[in-house]
Amino acid sequence: MKHIKKIVTVALFMNLALGIHNASADASFKDVSPTHWAINAIQSAVSKGYLKGYSDGTFKPNAPVTREEFAVLLARVSSNDQVNSSVDLKDVTGRWSEAGVNEAVAKGFVNGNTYAMNGFKPQQEITRVEMVRWMVSGLQVKDGDYTKAVSDTMNTIVPVAEFYKGGLSEKDYGVVSVALGTGLMNGYSDGKFNPNKTTTRAEVAAILLRYEQVQDKQPEDYGQLKEMREIGLTGSNMYTMGIKARKQTYGTVMDFANTRGKTHDFVRKNGTFTLENLIVVDPLKKESLYYKMFVTEEDNRTKVGQNKEDFLLFTLFKATPKVAIKDWAEHWTYTQNFYTWTYMYQTKGQDLYGYPHLPMSTEKFSELIPANKETSYWGYYFIEKSGGFRVGFGGTNGLDLYTE
Repeated sequence: MKHIKKIVTVALFMNLALGIHNASADASFKDVSPTHWAINAIQSAVSKGYLKGYSDGTFKPNAPVTREEFAVLLARVSSNDQVNSSVDLKDVTGRWSEAGVNEAVAKGFVNGNTYAMNGFKPQQEITRVEMVRWMVSGLQVKDGDYTKAVSDTMNTIVPVAEFYKGGLSEKDYGVVSVALGTGLMNGYSDGKFNPNKTTTRAEVAAILLRYEQVQDKQPEDYGQLKEMREIGLTGSNMYTMGIKARKQTYGTVMDFANTRGKTHDFVRKNGTFTLENLIVVDPLKKESLYYKMFVTEEDNRTKVGQNKEDFLLFTLFKATPKVAIKDWAEHWTYTQNFYTWTYMYQTKGQDLYGYPHLPMSTEKFSELIPANKETSYWGYYFIEKSGGFRVGFGGTNGLDLYTE
């Protein structure tokens, strides 16, 4: 009798957590309007059996998702083999989710040892960054190149506001980059990734369908992930974007790394600077993560990206002048070519993402660059897509950029 009562109790918890309403792709739910942003994802996820509705005809799209629920859902969607041995998660034993959580551990999503000491806490609402860690871990089991992709992007420019403003742990740069680069997870319109935010059932329906597609593809299939990997390894995405470099002028083909981080003198020997990153953006690809970060044409007061026949070049410099720089054109140039690489610009993205930049307002030029202090900032220039026009960076370690 006690055994029967336990089975009924476990079944009740399972029904409450993931739903019991068997719905087809045409199913409608009382609390999901035909214009709901996730209606197609919800209906598709339900038709595939990943998620279910409730007996009262609702789906509860805004209800948060817990750790145990997401573990069970990933186990359902995944085509991974079971490669890991089970771990005794004591606070899962006897719960409706026990088998599903154990399967998620076995398929490589959940590292059971991470939760063995303090408990899995199955009813705790799962955060976005924890979801990313689990999903990318599952991809790594599926395809070893995802492990390399995580490693390659540990030093990339992560195109989310938390990268510069804080709020994203460095240890998560790689997994968040893979999630963004494959489209598993997206940032928000304000540039934030919100790693500690919880996720709703509607959002999870969309994420599960994305994971279903991504798990059968390789990292090389995703152009934006390739860009982030190249930036992480070399400091630039120029080769992925079709731009080449060579020793200035018309010399040997070379890598951006030959110039990156090398110390240069200002034209008047009144300080030094280094070039740290070069990010190339195609203004025709507005869906690009770096377009959203650097262009954001809603507030484009300097018409960055106005010419669609150009690639946009965004360059990160670190400079330490011996004297305060108050006159941009007179004191800050290295050569004319160097000057072209460092146009000041202004877009809404500078405020949203919080990356360092120089003031556009002339009354603020007196504050431009302080003396004897390292200042980082992003500059801007462009290069024609069609070739025949080259931009250069002078000096001993200089290079020309060109397209063909």
